Amino acid sequence: MKIIRKTLTLMIASFLIMTSEASASFTDVPAPYKAPVDYMVDNGFSGGISSTQFGVQLSIKRVDAAVMLAKALKLNVQTAPESGFTDVPARAQKEVNAMKEAGIISGKTAASFGANQTLTRGEMALILVRAYKLSGTAQHRFTDVPGRYRQAVEALLANEVTYGKTPTSFGTAEAIKRGEFALLLYRIAMAQPGPEDELIPEVIGIN
Repeated sequence: MKIIRKTLTLMIASFLIMTSEASASFTDVPAPYKAPVDYMVDNGFSGGISSTQFGVQLSIKRVDAAVMLAKALKLNVQTAPESGFTDVPARAQKEVNAMKEAGIISGKTAASFGANQTLTRGEMALILVRAYKLSGTAQHRFTDVPGRYRQAVEALLANEVTYGKTPTSFGTAEAIKRGEFALLLYRIAMAQPGPEDELIPEVIGIN
């Protein structure tokens, strides 16, 4: 079922109106990404790659995406069993453990998460659909979506989370960038039912 775009909380509604210091301190955040970056930083889901750079145009690593999503989902990272992955840095082990326990991520092999590999847009579709239990179907003209990703991609389209790179390409095998990942998490967050029925403007951006 298509997600109805509503406010998540009064806190999120308020920062849509006010300019946050988060994106203002970064010199690489263009207008379409300001609200998503503010959302990520203000809620503690992500920081920048430096004090002046969010890294909007940098490809996101699988391990960093896992950490951001675990924080956004507020997963219990203290009790999850060891993932069995030997390539996850200490800073991210708890989040990766929790993400695997929740069935949101899997590894490249039983022992390797592929922590430092970039996250592809196809992989992004799979984990977001699992994380937020999105469903739905949508017609599209993408020619680059293999069967493994088709259901997840259609669920994202049905819920207006993403629209593809071009009318005929989803960019399934392409690496997703940090700014794009922030934008998609923001769109999902803003679409979750909140305490009010007030509709909010759709974020305009290129992903």
